[in-house]
Amino acid sequence: MNPSTTLLIIQPALPEYRRGFFTSLAERWPGEVVVAHGSGMPGAPPNDTSPGPYRRIEVPWHPSRLGAQMDWPTVHALAADAALVVVPGDPHSLMAHRLLAIRRLGGRRPVVAWSQFRGADARWLPSLLKPWWHRLFDGLILYTRREAEYYLRLRHSAERLTWLDNGLSRLPPPPTSHDLATRYALGPLVCLGRHVAKNRFDLAIQGFAAYRQAGGKRRLLLIGDGPEMPTLRSLAQPLGDAVGFTGAVYDPATLDAWLRGAAAVVHPLAMGLSINTAFGHGLPVIACADPRRHMPEFWVWQDGLNGLGFPAPPGGEQAAVPGIAAAMRQLDAMSDTSYACVALAAHTVVAPLTTSAMADRVLGLCRSLLDRPLRATCPKDPSHALP
Repeated sequence: MNPSTTLLIIQPALPEYRRGFFTSLAERWPGEVVVAHGSGMPGAPPNDTSPGPYRRIEVPWHPSRLGAQMDWPTVHALAADAALVVVPGDPHSLMAHRLLAIRRLGGRRPVVAWSQFRGADARWLPSLLKPWWHRLFDGLILYTRREAEYYLRLRHSAERLTWLDNGLSRLPPPPTSHDLATRYALGPLVCLGRHVAKNRFDLAIQGFAAYRQAGGKRRLLLIGDGPEMPTLRSLAQPLGDAVGFTGAVYDPATLDAWLRGAAAVVHPLAMGLSINTAFGHGLPVIACADPRRHMPEFWVWQDGLNGLGFPAPPGGEQAAVPGIAAAMRQLDAMSDTSYACVALAAHTVVAPLTTSAMADRVLGLCRSLLDRPLRATCPKDPSHALP
């Protein structure tokens, strides 16, 4: 019987923005790539059901005292046919505990965790436990190189680490001088992302109202959908046609058309993958200048270089509204040349961040785990640096 060559990746959901990464993986992996993802998870983004070069399997969720958990019999059957399994690396995942138990009791199938260390929506206890919990896995995929460097300082082994540095499957061309002049003169401000509470687009609307009251002329356009949509629409109603809503936009050509004419993206807090889309289109980002208030992908943002920041609100998030309005006015006060420099710097910083590079790093780790004797704990004195 031939050994399995299946790479099994288990994810809570399969949002559209992961499709490019899984496609790049499937195009490079010598066997089959199976993406098993949750179905009907409350609060999760819609699953992407379009065909791809990987096999997609929906796994139901079941309630438990530790929160919703993926159906174990389904996961167990899929893992039994895999050469290597990539699982969410959260301590509250019972599925990960079970797969690790099988591995520690003599199972030969490597188990790799896919996890961010800490984001703006993280709970403090899991974040405290994660670096120690992650030592139990054969390998670890973190979101950014900065997180990987932090884990090295905690004496994790570089041989067992890699990172994503989430990127784009398709990088738009840099904006032309005509594009820059047009969007700076007439372009709206854009909120780009799911309309969920953590993003605080309500603060963006309130800051925009203060900006308009002070004489600002731009419009605000919200691209996306989510549970906060009714609240945001109600908040924007007094501003009339100065605020627009497009709903969810998944078609790349349609999204390009909206963003090509925009002046900047406004994302007050918890900005994550949408920063790649914004920067890929050469759009400066107005956001809280404290990276701890955002997701790991925010590491590419720099105040004054490719974005405009407002200080972290000292007395609660509502106190950010004047700072948001001030950043919008600061954008209007920039010269054409300064705006062009910031916009082009935004495009340049994400150009090397591609789904192909993500796939190469992840597959390098997976192949190395399959090609050498496995150990489930880190060496006490790791001597390797990150490449």
